[in-house]
Amino acid sequence: MIKGFESGLIGHKVGDKVKLNLTFPKDYGTKKLRNKKAVFEVTINAKKVTVTPKYDTAFIKQNTGNKYSTKEDYEKYIKEYLTKQKEATALSEVKSDLWSQVVTASKSTGKYPKKQLAYEKEKFTNQYKNYAKNYNMSFKTFLKAQGMTEKTFNKKANEYAKTVVKQKCVMYSIAKKEGIKVTDKQYKAYLKKMLKNAGYTESSFQSQYGMTIEKYGEENDFKTAYMLSKVVDNIYSSAKKTK
Repeated sequence: MIKGFESGLIGHKVGDKVKLNLTFPKDYGTKKLRNKKAVFEVTINAKKVTVTPKYDTAFIKQNTGNKYSTKEDYEKYIKEYLTKQKEATALSEVKSDLWSQVVTASKSTGKYPKKQLAYEKEKFTNQYKNYAKNYNMSFKTFLKAQGMTEKTFNKKANEYAKTVVKQKCVMYSIAKKEGIKVTDKQYKAYLKKMLKNAGYTESSFQSQYGMTIEKYGEENDFKTAYMLSKVVDNIYSSAKKTK
């Protein structure tokens, strides 16, 4: 919310209709709205109040299905859970940094494949076109709202395509040299694990997204993501051995 929006609603009741005479800040994300005056007509539909429950054994039992009966046991579990999360995050950051170093240090001995560059550029462009549709805007108008012209966007899309293609070339080169493969069986297990972690079954996922997880994975290049994770794991293992 821009400055004055929330404060302008204080003191009003549910059902009230309020007019707010405001000015967009000079550094607002959408350039054409910067420093522009506007009138917001707001209807207050509901008010919500945050209530902090009492932290005691009764609360713990109720919210853990009686799994923990004392504060000590519950807090021990929470500490272990948070520690694992922090360790996983730290490991992910280390692997990401290693991968970035490998890609930066890698040099191409030839030109990038034109078909792959065109594919990545088209994929990137379609993402932005879909964003425009979601906002009921033309592609050109959406780019303008993002502070870009079609020329600057085209430059950005070309740079993105080169970056992605370089990463994929490095990834597949390492995979070939190290004998890293993604079998159909491994990929299916990977998709099932993703569903489970997200709290879906195959049927519930298809019901919500209107397609199978396999189709969704194909459209979002999950197989490449899985291959990348295996390659990065290999790099991490090699880095550990050299210490």
